Amino acid sequence: LIGGIQLDPELNGSARLSLLILKMLFLGDAAVPERGMGSISQQLLRKVGENNVLLNAPVEKIEGKKIFTSEGGSFSPSNLIIATESPAAAKLFGNEIPPSKSVSCVYFSAPEAPTRSRAILLNGENRGPGLNVAIMTNVSSSYSSTNDALIAVAIPGRLVCDSTEPVVKQMKKWFGDMVDDWKHLKTFSIEHGQPALRPKDSFRKEIKISDGVFMCGDHRDTPSIQGAMVSGRRTAELCLKQQI
Repeated sequence: LIGGIQLDPELNGSARLSLLILKMLFLGDAAVPERGMGSISQQLLRKVGENNVLLNAPVEKIEGKKIFTSEGGSFSPSNLIIATESPAAAKLFGNEIPPSKSVSCVYFSAPEAPTRSRAILLNGENRGPGLNVAIMTNVSSSYSSTNDALIAVAIPGRLVCDSTEPVVKQMKKWFGDMVDDWKHLKTFSIEHGQPALRPKDSFRKEIKISDGVFMCGDHRDTPSIQGAMVSGRRTAELCLKQQI
């Protein structure tokens, strides 16, 4: 379980982070947005307003508080917040690219869920490629627009091939011939799934870079979606405080 959460099957990372994760799981329930992870960004968009968001305009350079986009545009906000993954933030400031942990996830639809459990199903054999499996529709039925089950197979690291055959073969060992009726939907292979937190690294890092320039993301707090949200709140509160 910890290896899957930290994208670290060999558990070579921070023991302090492992203990923190266990503490959070003991204190409360793990949860996902009812209508998918995209609900998080959609909620932010509703509050900010679509007219205030510029898409498909990557920032190529930062000078002080002035930013320059790949299309030749420039902006000089009163406060600048860099809310990107760690490698992108480092590149903007000309810093060394920090290490990241990659992850892949293979999604299947199935006419029948292999179990009714909402629990994460763990690989106890130490033979992959999948490390854990979640039947997302058991958690929230809105994860499927039909009556089919949505099944997610999580794989730390990036898949070395486009074929799902190794995953299907493993799932048949777990669930039997019913896997023959599963349909592969999509495979996501994410190079920068999480920042690599070294044992000596602090959980909470500085978010103020310079006057009017702030940075947030999972690389400023714990390497997780929760950490990214906490970091965003810390940054917003500090930014507002300095405006008063």
